[in-house]
Amino acid sequence: MSRMSRFLTIFGAELRFNLKRPMFWTMMSIVALLAWGMSTGSVQISSGSSTVGGRKAWITSEFSSAYVLAFISSMLMGFFASIAAGLAILRDEEAKVGEVLHATPLKPGEYVWGKGLAILTAFLVGLAGAAGLMIFFNHAVPHPGEVEIYGPLSLLNYLRPALVFGMPFLVFLIGTVSYLGERTRRPVVPFLLPVGFLTLCAFFLWSWSPTWLDPAINRWLGYLDPSGFRWLNETWLKKDLGADFYNTSRIGLDLPFVLSRLAWMGIGVAALAASTRHFGRNLRASGSLAP
Repeated sequence: MSRMSRFLTIFGAELRFNLKRPMFWTMMSIVALLAWGMSTGSVQISSGSSTVGGRKAWITSEFSSAYVLAFISSMLMGFFASIAAGLAILRDEEAKVGEVLHATPLKPGEYVWGKGLAILTAFLVGLAGAAGLMIFFNHAVPHPGEVEIYGPLSLLNYLRPALVFGMPFLVFLIGTVSYLGERTRRPVVPFLLPVGFLTLCAFFLWSWSPTWLDPAINRWLGYLDPSGFRWLNETWLKKDLGADFYNTSRIGLDLPFVLSRLAWMGIGVAALAASTRHFGRNLRASGSLAP
């Protein structure tokens, strides 16, 4: 069996496992409820005035979709992704997978990368599902009493926010938590990390913006937020540029923000690579794996 075949075997098995887990479908059920609630006005994430000049801002605009998807990917999916990534290798250790690594040509890199990329793929499927559910509830079955909050369907209004805000965060989180879970071998780590991140965001990154804060520092705090939520809010939503602007415009991405999104993804990839090296060293140190 070739290196690629071994990698795909691990990748396929882990992907199927994660897509079938009750935890994954619990997450998607919550996403569906949120998407439905937001489409009817029962659940709202507001920023500034919803009306300018008597006209309502569309919940189907790119700005609104970015606001919602940044929240869902970081707060909801982030919690479930942390558990899946942080416990993946620990779960296999309980099943004595290390003995399989010793007895077969399967390499540590094929194993760690196969599992990590499978978990990432599963949650990217979840992110695509979240965007799809928003499209369904906003356009296929809109609330009949709130027709003025719906604009025409534009797939880019959902695709761009998912790629710019959701995907970089998931790459960063899954890679980082995979590394911490493999390095510490402590099951509590995947649970503490999202709680700590939620606390940091809720009480600092997303809410702390005093009037005396230097604009340069404010911009840097936006770049240092892996979810991108602060940058979106501080750069575009707090200005209240009017319903017409939000309904029809694309989110303008400045170069430092784009670089920060790439950097967060790079950190996630580097963390997964570091996890591969550490996992391989541990196996070699056991004396059961040939160099």
